[in-house]
Amino acid sequence: RIEIRTRSSLQDWIFLVEHLEQTCELVSNINDVKKYHLKNIFSEGLAEATHECMHKIELAFDELATTMQEKHAVGQPISLLRSLEDLTEELKLFRETQVTTQLPIQDAESFFVFFYGLKALAEEVIKIDNKIHSIYTESN
Repeated sequence: RIEIRTRSSLQDWIFLVEHLEQTCELVSNINDVKKYHLKNIFSEGLAEATHECMHKIELAFDELATTMQEKHAVGQPISLLRSLEDLTEELKLFRETQVTTQLPIQDAESFFVFFYGLKALAEEVIKIDNKIHSIYTESN
């Protein structure tokens, strides 16, 4: 739809396809994590930052869908970066105050896979959102 509606370049199209594929793979990896292992690990601050980041990712997907339906950029690119920074800070604090080497291997593995995937997903959504906004802004 973007290619037809905006006459965007082939490079833009390739960028979006590659990053959408990466996004789908990350979502799949996050869904495969055994979440019950994570419940034993979360601190209150980490849980709040995680929920906020996940909420912002969900809003970003909604905004991207609206942009595609409206055929123009809706507002400014999403404000996911701050939530991602807060999550990164909470993860750093968690690692400094918790000994993850003492966790059962399944818990530690789930922890690292989940948070690596969540952070990477947020970064991919930011890239896609910025690219779509720039495509629609340039085409107007």
